[in-house]
Amino acid sequence: MMFTCLGPSLARLDVRAGTGARSAFHELGDEMALSFVHTVSWRATVAAISAAGGLAVATGSASAALPNVPPGFSVKQFAVGSSTTSKPDDIVRLDGHLFVAWQNGVGPQGEPGPNGTTSTVIEYDDAGHVLNQLAPTGRVDGLGADRAKHVVYLTVNEDANSSFYVLDPGAPAGSQLRHLTYNDPGGAISGGTDAVSVDPRGNVYLSASNPAAVDSNAVALAKVDSPSVGQVTVSKTFADNSGPVRDGNHPGSTTTLALTDPDSNALVPEASPRFAHDFVLDSQGDGK
Repeated sequence: MMFTCLGPSLARLDVRAGTGARSAFHELGDEMALSFVHTVSWRATVAAISAAGGLAVATGSASAALPNVPPGFSVKQFAVGSSTTSKPDDIVRLDGHLFVAWQNGVGPQGEPGPNGTTSTVIEYDDAGHVLNQLAPTGRVDGLGADRAKHVVYLTVNEDANSSFYVLDPGAPAGSQLRHLTYNDPGGAISGGTDAVSVDPRGNVYLSASNPAAVDSNAVALAKVDSPSVGQVTVSKTFADNSGPVRDGNHPGSTTTLALTDPDSNALVPEASPRFAHDFVLDSQGDGK
């Protein structure tokens, strides 16, 4: 396993030399490329950035400046918040539909917002029509699609009191959302959990956000419904202060990671000329 620090923007985990679950990033195909989403945090609406061959999405506000759009792309409003849905956060695509988490002002430890302690996860079609919506308790911070199982994984409460949901869009009404608790025998989570990524082999990776110490675990490997239904067993991968690691900004040099707030993560799609198949993690609290 190899770790690479990309400087002020990203920390990169190169797992090509690894074994077992953490070497499972080798074979990302075209379907995974469609799911790679660049998220821009705005406030009250959702905008769609589209191009030939796929759809990406970004959270947005009618009063905020639009992002810089590269040639060949266009941006338009996709969905709008309401008096009960606000502060859109994570977004994921599954089986042709888009799922957006609206945090509704709930706090990072699950503290009540203006309308209570529930977030709203809304399922849309590509035209922005609402197909379904669910109300998990807590602040939804991470959404990840398990395409083999046709479900979406949710994490709630990025700072503390964190737990996990499984959203099954194909299940009967009333049973589409299951709440699971973490089984953490090795201390893989010291604060909360945030972004979710699922690799082609079904391995589930969670950002271990708001860590309690400098040597806390950065990313948790999760086993859903293990050791029993209703539990998610998590284990460690690498530490927030791992080192020495290769410094991507200075070839031939090494550095030590100093991640204070692991947040968003992603599996880089095949189309990337430099980082295809890598797992990328940012650290929101310190801009890494």
